[in-house]
Amino acid sequence: MLTESEIVVDRVSKTYGERSRVPVVALQETALAIGRGKFVCIVGPSGCGKSTLLLMVAGLIKPTTGSIRVGGAAVTGPGPERGLVFQEYGLFPWLTVRGNIAFGPDCRGTLRNAREALVEKYVRLTGLGGFENRYPYELSGGMKQRVAIARTLANDPRVLLMDEPFGAVDALTRESLQDEILRLWKVERKTILFVTHSMMEAAYLADEIVMLTARPGRVFAQVPVPLEHPRRRSDPEFLSFYGKAEELFKEEVGRSADGHA
Repeated sequence: MLTESEIVVDRVSKTYGERSRVPVVALQETALAIGRGKFVCIVGPSGCGKSTLLLMVAGLIKPTTGSIRVGGAAVTGPGPERGLVFQEYGLFPWLTVRGNIAFGPDCRGTLRNAREALVEKYVRLTGLGGFENRYPYELSGGMKQRVAIARTLANDPRVLLMDEPFGAVDALTRESLQDEILRLWKVERKTILFVTHSMMEAAYLADEIVMLTARPGRVFAQVPVPLEHPRRRSDPEFLSFYGKAEELFKEEVGRSADGHA
């Protein structure tokens, strides 16, 4: 299984403030294997280490114990094979949409014609046509997140890491962006690891849902989603799966919270 996996998290733990009087164990003995090209959502209660796990896969935080591999290579720091999209967009305010998307390829020394072709490709794929010369302050929240996703994909990462990327937009925009990322995933076939607080969002997007316990976070279930895309939130089959997943999650989180009370 490990040789077929794009992301392997091997018995990873993370403790903050190890030298302090009250260290905080965010993650404990976490193991996870994610297949190449899969769309996997991580859900868990607040403070369980979801974002910590994602940032360790990104190489921005080092595990206290254990190891992480992406594409068979050990993660020892950030790398271009892993693209990261945050909730806060993180756009460069002094650059236009075109400039933000071109930033990574430009830093890598991509020739002008190839760089412009990449910009045009991802402007088209993310529905940003007509906004290429706008600055971030001129865009809505949903448009900003499209730019952030386009900028990340222009670097051609193997893995797309997304930390609550749609949490800062309204409900209708969130649903629209969910459909947008699914469409991009079908075109690009990247491996996606997506952190969310919403079981509904996870059930709508994911091939698999990884469920974490309350802190210290541990994987207690990796649930395949037996539904084909496209999915409809009103379908009885979807609502049945969502209800069962939500019930499983709440029962386990309640048990783990009681155990640490």
